Amino acid sequence: MELFRHVDQDFLDTIDFGTEQNFGTYKQRQAIVEHPFGTIKRGWGAHFFLTKGKTSVSAEVSLSFLAYNMKRAMNILGVREMLESLKNMKPALV
Repeated sequence: MELFRHVDQDFLDTIDFGTEQNFGTYKQRQAIVEHPFGTIKRGWGAHFFLTKGKTSVSAEVSLSFLAYNMKRAMNILGVREMLESLKNMKPALV
């Protein structure tokens, strides 16, 4: 019986060890960072990209996260407060 090891198995073992040593931090990261990805993917049905190419896919992802952040802001602040804040913003210098 032969045993085979993945060419990058040492690296994968290092990652597994680091995850075990910092399990609390890993779980916190899952709760904070990965929630938006799950919401966009499962809640909004964005299981795949509609465009092709790095530039257009990047734009698609950016628009998805802009919509996610706007929706969160509306839920947290309320639409009236958010619109008032946007009215009072000074234009950005480009």
